[in-house]
Amino acid sequence: MDERAPLQSAPSPSAESARHERVRERFVAFALRIAFAKLIRLPAVFLIGIAGFLLILAWQSAPQRLLEARQYAGHVSIADGRIVESWVALNWRPDDMAADHLRWYAYATAEPCVVVEFEAGGQWGAERRAFCGNRMPFFEHDTLDALREMAPGVPFGWQRDARGLAVQELRVSAAGRAWLETHPPYSTTFAGKPEPATALVALDRQLNRPVDAAVASYSAPLPAFPVAFDPGAPDTAMPRARVESRRRFEAANWAVLALFGGIGLALWFAGVGLLLGEIPPRARFMLSCVPLLTLPWWSERFPDALRTVSTDVAGIIGDMIGGIDRTGRVVGASPGNATLAHGERLVYTAGREPYAATFGRLALPRLDRGTGDANAALQALTSATATAMRALPLADQRQMLAQLFADKRNDLTGAGLAFVPYARETLLHDSADAELRAAARRFLAEWVVQPIVEPHRSDPDFEARVRLYRQLAEVPIPEIRIMARSVADRAAASR
Repeated sequence: MDERAPLQSAPSPSAESARHERVRERFVAFALRIAFAKLIRLPAVFLIGIAGFLLILAWQSAPQRLLEARQYAGHVSIADGRIVESWVALNWRPDDMAADHLRWYAYATAEPCVVVEFEAGGQWGAERRAFCGNRMPFFEHDTLDALREMAPGVPFGWQRDARGLAVQELRVSAAGRAWLETHPPYSTTFAGKPEPATALVALDRQLNRPVDAAVASYSAPLPAFPVAFDPGAPDTAMPRARVESRRRFEAANWAVLALFGGIGLALWFAGVGLLLGEIPPRARFMLSCVPLLTLPWWSERFPDALRTVSTDVAGIIGDMIGGIDRTGRVVGASPGNATLAHGERLVYTAGREPYAATFGRLALPRLDRGTGDANAALQALTSATATAMRALPLADQRQMLAQLFADKRNDLTGAGLAFVPYARETLLHDSADAELRAAARRFLAEWVVQPIVEPHRSDPDFEARVRLYRQLAEVPIPEIRIMARSVADRAAASR
């Protein structure tokens, strides 16, 4: 006798009820897993981010230094390269910001890059290689004039125009430029001042300081760029200072490797386990280990990977990773693979609008060799400005002084300092044209009215600026003399 129950053509009511209950239970369990997954994703990603930071710190403290010491042992050929292209890459993603957020500076870093050409000798001939240096924060009041190094001992320099003045260049992504062109500036930066139409115009105004750019250009020529390379592989060339510093393996820190490497591994497996909790343990372990084997290759791109899950966590971890070796980062690449090598170019020449009618008209001499001192550079600039002004017709001189007066009233003060000694000499010259002297007086009287371009101790040409105001305090016109002396005294008493 067959004791098996026969198949029924229709389920019983109790069986149907049980099936519906099982469906409900599975649906509820599925919904809970989805909700729980979303709930735990952020802390899991944060754990993975902290773990990645610690592992990168451990890697750079010892293993990377050991590999670099061995790698650079063969870099015995030295050549003096020349910088043929230079820019600062603004690393910034508009998508990381909230739609109504305008302070894009908080999300940006500035990374100086150069393309260097050098003679590799033998069968190689001339070679070109790109280098990008430290990633530093970029703020609303930063300028590009004093940028001389991309890392300790690794030079940086701007290309020059026909007058020998620096041609500064930023590069941004296409999305970054589009955002700057279509959004207003961060308003508090221009409190009490005319506000530029867009963030792109505001950025131009921030960097448009022709006197500062000229002083930096006059005080130092475009530097040579020494490179060291393997004679058999010149495409692996690196800055000489970088090679020499990394050959000394004793700088490695094995204690950092042991401590932070151990903590990083523990957090890594915990974070991956939390994120992939539904995957069988063996598969989860394999998925955790594979990325660790490729650590040397993804350490630079780790924040980008986190960004696909959480832009906030990626930003935090990216800043932390950037601070590991903030002053010693140098990355070599082929010219086409450097950071933002093909980005949108924002080129800034000294004397562009709104200073094209004043500083832009000056026929300044080209200095083949820098003065070596910013104070001497400012003196050379004011002397060259006076010479160039005196060579113009009287009508043009009067027009330029009138424009300088109007610029100062409109808070456009980036060029006026170069003309102050010329205006002072003109005012004191008894035989000068009366209308020209009157124009010089109006300009100087306006120049010492608030807001005043006051010397600061941080200025590389501080002493020359103070001296300029001391000389202006000798003008026998009370409204000029009193204010100029006040500026000079405040500057001298500052700390």
